[in-house]
Amino acid sequence: MILPDKMTNFDTPDMNHFKKLFSETAVYGLGSIVPRVFNFFLVPLHTRVFSPEGYGTITNVYAWMAILNVIFLFGMETAYLRFSSKSDQDELVVFRTGQTIIFSICLFAGIFFLIYSFADGLFIKQDEFRIFLYAGLTIMVDAVCALPFARLRQFGKSRVFSLYKIINVGLLILLNVWLLVFQSATPEKVFLANLIANACYLIFFYRDLIGFRP
Repeated sequence: MILPDKMTNFDTPDMNHFKKLFSETAVYGLGSIVPRVFNFFLVPLHTRVFSPEGYGTITNVYAWMAILNVIFLFGMETAYLRFSSKSDQDELVVFRTGQTIIFSICLFAGIFFLIYSFADGLFIKQDEFRIFLYAGLTIMVDAVCALPFARLRQFGKSRVFSLYKIINVGLLILLNVWLLVFQSATPEKVFLANLIANACYLIFFYRDLIGFRP
């Protein structure tokens, strides 16, 4: 008679919580793995249309973008998820505080980029300037949309989270094919495609961004 009583424990709220957690983790994983798999198909395209020097430029810039993404976010995504879940904290206040810091970093970086470009304009080629511009704007868009993505996780909207990610990488692949195959292939067009694809995040999160107050 003891065994059936113990088996009924599988229907406890804790077990339901774990089932929900496992389901959401699977969906989040889908939203992270599928875009990476699709993005892998860009490697044969880039290595075919670009010289080793051109592909090396793209790789180097993306490496710096990964580093700068960490600096621009400044840990605000993790901080938001930590403090917004506390009962004594107002989620909206935590969200706006994190966004204020991110916006401030983006503003400072944008001003610094403009000053540097004007000061060193005689030494920067036009195509290099466009690469820096597109890459910098892409980093800013990613930073601004990081907390809205974290907000989707906070409110358990895992399917929306994954859908946005998959739409982004699908659009990125289409833009790469269109700009590099049907037009002249230049490295700056890779970053232009990335910027346009990531700019769709601004459309997805327009309510969060328009309703933002410092």
